[in-house]
Amino acid sequence: MSGAGVESAGAALSLTLEAPAKVNLWLHVLGRSDDGYHLLDTVFQSLELADVVSVTCRRVAAGGERVALSVGGQVPCAGGSENLCVRAAEAYLARWPAPVSVEIVLEKRVPVAAGLGGGSSDAAAVLLALRRLLGRPTRRRDLEETARSLGADVPYFLIGGTARGRGRGDLVEPLRDLRPTALWLVAPPVEVATAAVFTEYARGASGGREPRCRPIPLPEEHDLEHWIRGNDLEAAARMLCAEVEAIYTAFHRFGFSSVQLSGSGGVVFGVPPRGLRPQSVAGDLDGVGRLYVTRTRPRRAFGAG
Repeated sequence: MSGAGVESAGAALSLTLEAPAKVNLWLHVLGRSDDGYHLLDTVFQSLELADVVSVTCRRVAAGGERVALSVGGQVPCAGGSENLCVRAAEAYLARWPAPVSVEIVLEKRVPVAAGLGGGSSDAAAVLLALRRLLGRPTRRRDLEETARSLGADVPYFLIGGTARGRGRGDLVEPLRDLRPTALWLVAPPVEVATAAVFTEYARGASGGREPRCRPIPLPEEHDLEHWIRGNDLEAAARMLCAEVEAIYTAFHRFGFSSVQLSGSGGVVFGVPPRGLRPQSVAGDLDGVGRLYVTRTRPRRAFGAG
């Protein structure tokens, strides 16, 4: 998470962080755990496309603790107690109590319910900001259990860059960062429900393939295109959402390489051919989805500690 330094105003401390989106360079379903969760082998890659999260802590008397959230920005997003930012702050204070009120300002730029992990990244940004502001825990890794309780993708966003996820995707192993690469993303105008995609996958949208019994080996190359190796949920998302299928068609028409679904969708991303400009594809995307032009973001942008 990149961001500004800590600012102090009287009894208040504030910190602003970017909360990057991610794509899944591959996502393979290995089976199910005893509790019914799908077991995954996936590789995450963070992006320059990011929300902005500002956190302010104010000292209060015992019993005056509260968490407040305001939301703005380019992408509509629900506020309230169910927002992951609020849940993250409440979970942090339950684990590391402090006599403070927490005010969160969220500027949304990352599409919601799109497979980019925007809400999970926002939650991780809140945890990281509170750690910086309040001084606990001393190690970033000690936030992992709290992050895992909030969602499968949240632990990844504590480290960012290129990383492998196992289990539900919440057992994260940092990998050597890949070379920076331009990526274009298109978000359809409709949400693709994760539960519906997994249900369709289970019904046979996987093309009859058996789940892999073990993770696949890491590529030796460090160019991103060698790492984009398929998403087992792709067929299900394309079957459920005509707009997702239309995005694939548009990308292939313009010669994109390594076109793939991120997460359970519905964002589709690809590596643009050299020399192609965004305005060249705008007409083909009318009514299909919104284009986001971005690049991969290395782990060093998340800071250390």
